[in-house]
Amino acid sequence: MCSTTPHTDFWGIHPVDGSALKNLVQDYNLEPSTKVHNLLKKYVTLIPEDRSGFDAHHEAVFPGRPPDCQSPKFGCGFYNKMKELWDVTYYDSTKSALLDIINLYYDDNVTTCSQDNDAEFLSTSRKVKTCDWLSKQSQNKQVEICKNKTRYSTTLEPAENVCEETCNSCDECYENPKSFFFLKFKKGKPKYKKCQWLLKKKNYAKKFCKKNDSNGGRGPPKEVCPETCSKETSCLR
Repeated sequence: MCSTTPHTDFWGIHPVDGSALKNLVQDYNLEPSTKVHNLLKKYVTLIPEDRSGFDAHHEAVFPGRPPDCQSPKFGCGFYNKMKELWDVTYYDSTKSALLDIINLYYDDNVTTCSQDNDAEFLSTSRKVKTCDWLSKQSQNKQVEICKNKTRYSTTLEPAENVCEETCNSCDECYENPKSFFFLKFKKGKPKYKKCQWLLKKKNYAKKFCKKNDSNGGRGPPKEVCPETCSKETSCLR
């Protein structure tokens, strides 16, 4: 058993009798949920950094952006209200508030990602770019590269591995459906698969997720696809 209080705090759904709930949690010696911890850390990476990022998030959550909503306090009404207001100030305050909740309930302080801006990554099969270049692109361009350009060369890795700050990919539960992991050697040659492939192999995922071997810069399934391998990692999808 564990306490999910950090999650209810995040959503602002407070108990009728907070003191009584706190006493019960203490009486039963319940520790804050590890799964909730990982989920809250994932939320940090989803906060839009600017107006264009907010617009993309709005469209992803409410396709077509319906104008008729019940309340501006939640759901599509909140998005409609904030679409003309969201900027880096809202990003900073929202991120700060979420980090405060995480650090309140969990001992390990959540830190932001870091990167070497001079580090190079493989953009396409023939193009090499730096993290500094990527950080100066529009958010939509950054997402396109971080999420879709996941190939390796003999010496270079993709942006999501090299430019973790720009790609928001440093969290232990970060998973990109298009990321490659090492599966096995077949006839002396390495086989690599994507997380989206593993997700579809439900009957075999448990077996694959127990593997620990890496090759060619690609880690094992549970390292590259921690959400799909949630039974091994406690990361929530």
